Amino acid sequence: MIENGLARFSAITLSAFVMSGCSPTSVSPDESEKDDTEPSLQLTGRVVDQAGLLDEEAEKLLATRLAQLERETGPQFVVATTDSLDGMSIADYSLRLGRGWRLGHSKRDDGVILLVAPNERKVRIEVGYGLEGSLNDPFCAKVIRDNILPEFRDGKFQEGIMAGANNLIAKMQMSPTIELNDNEPSTASEEKLAS
Repeated sequence: MIENGLARFSAITLSAFVMSGCSPTSVSPDESEKDDTEPSLQLTGRVVDQAGLLDEEAEKLLATRLAQLERETGPQFVVATTDSLDGMSIADYSLRLGRGWRLGHSKRDDGVILLVAPNERKVRIEVGYGLEGSLNDPFCAKVIRDNILPEFRDGKFQEGIMAGANNLIAKMQMSPTIELNDNEPSTASEEKLAS
């Protein structure tokens, strides 16, 4: 069982950029040990835009907001876009990212990934168990349905990503996961993103 980061998840997946359904996913301890291979998408910062959906200004603004969220509220949130899911379902791909990146504070399991795969027309929000109270499945489904998908359907990927991320950030700010002076890095991901 992975000790740090997103060892377990709850998640929402919407395929074909339409509201086709929500499928919460969790990983049992036995399943979490089955595949520990590195994800093909490398963690390079709070915004990993391999698919090139964000312009430089939007990427900088989003990275700044995500750093502020982590510093002031606790959760470690990464927005990622990928050119390919490498033949996997978006659920498997995002679980691999969560395991490989080990997002979130190890004691709080408060990592989040907003993953967009435009070529496969899929979007997913992965939420560490420490945030299930505030970022529950109905809320994440609403963010995807009401904020992200309408923009994506109009070909406005940047706007959809920003709207979805902003709503997730606002919700997390209302329910901090840290106590005062309790946000020291505890995993390699936290140390990497701290710079």
